[in-house]
Amino acid sequence: KFVWFSDIHFDPLYGRAGAVNGASCINGSVSDAPWGKLGCDSPVDLVRSSLGYAQSIVSDPDFFLITGDLCRHKNDDLGVVAMLSEVADKMRQSYNSTIFVPSMGNNDVVPDYHLDVLGGDNQLGEIREALSDIFPRIRNDTFTRGGYLSVNVPGGLAVVLSLNTVIYSVWHSPNSTGVGDPFGQFAWLEMELATMRREGRWIYVSGHIPPTVGSYRRTQLWYGKYLDRYLALMLEYSDVVAAQLFGHVHSDEFRVASLGGNPLPPLLMTGALTPVYLNNPNFRVVRYNRLDGTILDYDTYF
Repeated sequence: KFVWFSDIHFDPLYGRAGAVNGASCINGSVSDAPWGKLGCDSPVDLVRSSLGYAQSIVSDPDFFLITGDLCRHKNDDLGVVAMLSEVADKMRQSYNSTIFVPSMGNNDVVPDYHLDVLGGDNQLGEIREALSDIFPRIRNDTFTRGGYLSVNVPGGLAVVLSLNTVIYSVWHSPNSTGVGDPFGQFAWLEMELATMRREGRWIYVSGHIPPTVGSYRRTQLWYGKYLDRYLALMLEYSDVVAAQLFGHVHSDEFRVASLGGNPLPPLLMTGALTPVYLNNPNFRVVRYNRLDGTILDYDTYF
């Protein structure tokens, strides 16, 4: 089994001036809602209690997947380092020996969706340091260079490739669509996929913004040139990729997709811990086949 959290959106100012969504999320408005309120981002008690309940259900998962957006919305004036560090600390307190596989979301950078592909971005090093409590051991520091990483799962056959999807988003800034392979991530992904095929291993590809049409605006979430290249890799290595695991949409969804009439690996999207968009806070526990990565079943806890 593995535990899967996404879109936590921890708000350290919940119940106080400066909380996301203002008056409805501060002072008397939330005095009877210490674990959160619909329309507000997650207070620390919601984060702590959710992790504690997850640990009571699955105390020793194979790994803990986090598909981005640990930080609250509207974080430009707060920065993200302290929020990331506090959430990572709560995670490590609940799972003190578990391997974590984090992905970076658009609200985990400042401003929202901002990463400087052309000039390099020192935010990545700051994010890595803030997540040091849960950051996995990796062969080389691809995260500081580009926000992506490869994590070996115990048992020898499984690898999770965590992508930086902020750079492919139609909302990404500053505009870098003239760059064919931002941060060299596609070259790295293809090399990892080829290596895993040679070694007879299987892969989950994870990230924050899914490579599909969003369910809110019903428009494509990635730029077409990056989507085409990514889907071509998923098709070429469909014998290696067991599933694609993403967040961002704040709802429990899946996509059945094909390319040229050929099926692509299943695309699963999990819901959000934050109740800011009027959903009940939730996380997922997934059962899978360790031999080939097949998703056998999952339970969503609200």
